[in-house]
Parts: sequence; structure tokens; C-alpha cells
Amino acid sequence: MKFVRQKIFSMVIVMAVVMGILFPAPIVNAASGDTTVYITKSGDKYHSDGCSSLKKSKISIALKDAVAKGYSPCSKCNPASLDSTSGSESTKAATSKTSTTSSSNTTATKESAEVEALKSYKGNTKDFNAYDYYKNNSDLQSAIGADGEALLKHYQDYGKKEGRIAIVAAAATAATTTTKSSKSSSSSGYGFDTYNIPEQQDTEDTYVLNTSTLKIHHPTCKDVPKIKPANYATSSSSTAELMAQGYTLCGHCFK
Repeated sequence: MKFVRQKIFSMVIVMAVVMGILFPAPIVNAASGDTTVYITKSGDKYHSDGCSSLKKSKISIALKDAVAKGYSPCSKCNPASLDSTSGSESTKAATSKTSTTSSSNTTATKESAEVEALKSYKGNTKDFNAYDYYKNNSDLQSAIGADGEALLKHYQDYGKKEGRIAIVAAAATAATTTTKSSKSSSSSGYGFDTYNIPEQQDTEDTYVLNTSTLKIHHPTCKDVPKIKPANYATSSSSTAELMAQGYTLCGHCFK
């Protein structure tokens, strides 16, 4: 009988070890609420730096703020998650903002004052105005808020390349220039001579696509910097696959 009990005990130990190997506990990448993560203009996920989902837009935000705003972690890059302490603080902060009507009104008044303060932000120049950048880009109002330095950094890192409005006067001038260009240009109405963005040639994908003209380009093609940002895309699919979707080869770089 003693031998039987010892054998059963040994079998239980072996099964526990095997189960631990086959079904390990999930790894939780915990981090503090101040850890920087990234969101996009339209998605509902937050990402780690370098995630493939950040090719079109990339907005930095504190992890605790991303969670408080309802963003969830990306399943591709498995970004950091809040540790229990940060999560608790974040929950308390979110709850305190909505606890009473009076506190909500106070917060709104404070935010309004912060927005107005952007008009006199020390980093404002003839090409950038923090107030105009905030008011004309609604996605940044929730992602960044009325933070002059953060808004300026976003404009320098991403906004300028994306063609975002950074100052009202410049937007009016750009509109006039675009109108004149469209009247005198022979580019079939696609605003092809309006843009010159060399950074659009910097891609690791095989091809650059113009989703308006449905042309396939090599990244080094001279026409790539002229593509309107809204019509810019990249792909590593074969030309045959892309042509099956209605795209045609560029006459300049596919000779």
C-alpha cells in the first residue's frame, strides 16, 4: 500500500510539471502609468514604439492616459500594461473627474483656460501656433490636450509631414496657393504639383501606392514625394496582386 501511495504521488508531481510546461502562465508586461505608448488618429489600440500599425500616424501618450481614455493594448506588439498600483490610481483619477457636476464644471473651466493660454505659448512662431494646431486637429485634443510643448513636438515629428494645419494664416495661404496651382497645373486635378515630401520615399515596403491615381511606384520614383499624403500608401504585395486590385504601373519608374 505504501508503494502504491508513493507511485501515485510521483505521478501527480510529473503531471504538474508537464502542465506547467505546456500551459505556462501568461506574461504580463506591467509598467508604470507614466510609461510612453503610442496611439493613432483613428484606432482604439495603444502600441509600443516600432509597431507596424504606426506607419500612417503616431501620437505619443502616457500609458495611464491611454487607459483612462478607453484605449486597449495592441495584440501585435503586446505593449506594456498598467501595474496594479498605476491602474488603481488611474481608476481613482477617472472617477474623481466625474464624481459631481460641480467638479466637472471646474475641470471644464480649467481646460478652457489652458486652451486660451496656448495663444500666448512661448513656442509660437510664424509657422506654428499651438492654439490653432489644437483647435484644427480634434484627435490631438483628446490624445495630447492643451499642452503647448507636446503639441509643438507632435507637429515637428509628425504633423508637418502629415500636412496638418498649424496656423490659420498659413492654412488660408495654402488654400489660395492650391487653388491657383490646380488651375494652372496639368496634373489631372490630383494636386500632384502641390506637394514635395521627400520623406515619403523612406519606406521598408517594396512599393509606394497612389490610392487616387491607382499607380504603383518604386520608393525611389521621382513622383513619390508629390503624392498627396491622404493618397499615400505602401505595400509589399507583388505587382500582380496589386494590379488585380486595379492598380497600374507608373510609366516613370517601371520602364
